[in-house]
Amino acid sequence: MLGDPENYLYSLFHSKSRYNFFQFENPTVDSLLQAARQEVNRNIREELYQHLIKEILADIPAVWLYHPFPIYAYNQEKINFLPVDPYNNIHYNQIWLNN
Repeated sequence: MLGDPENYLYSLFHSKSRYNFFQFENPTVDSLLQAARQEVNRNIREELYQHLIKEILADIPAVWLYHPFPIYAYNQEKINFLPVDPYNNIHYNQIWLNN
């Protein structure tokens, strides 16, 4: 699910993520990201992410100046699933075509 915080928080801020472009490292953040990723209770998970966001903001590892909002158009009769990641990249190798 694209709106899930795990989709972008883990990839941007976990020290071992290939998308951690600014080489952010914080053991507490790594630990909270792992715990939130494994938690199944929604309320506990939300608490973990709230704590996690406070930890990240305390370090201020990045300041985004803008966020592009792309619009994709495709033929739904031919394409069943168009995978777009949190960075707005289309994963062409994962597109599902209709038969």
